Amino acid sequence: MSDTHRIFNRDTVLEGLGGDLELYGEIARLFLAHYPEELDALREALAAGDAHALHHAAHSLKGAVSNFAAPHAVETARATEFAHKADDKLADNAAALVTATIDAVEALATAMRADLEANGLS
Repeated sequence: MSDTHRIFNRDTVLEGLGGDLELYGEIARLFLAHYPEELDALREALAAGDAHALHHAAHSLKGAVSNFAAPHAVETARATEFAHKADDKLADNAAALVTATIDAVEALATAMRADLEANGLS
């Protein structure tokens, strides 16, 4: 199994798209163009100590990465989504969760760029 396949599963994505490699390329390029803004929203929410904003940013990012059968990125975003306490304050591990999410999403983006290039879709 290739490293790219461990980070995300293009075959699963393509199956959901009826095998349309060009559509996969379009969706991947859109994600790659916009994910930095989503990571910035995570960072800003953490810096502000805003549990609601962090929840919203992580939820949005989780939805975006779930389109690419990327289990680690989805799981880290899901954990970050719920990085607040009952009193709506950030959990003690919120910074570590945000860092893990950013790392997982950056790894996904790197793998996707390589996959797009390898398939002549970049």
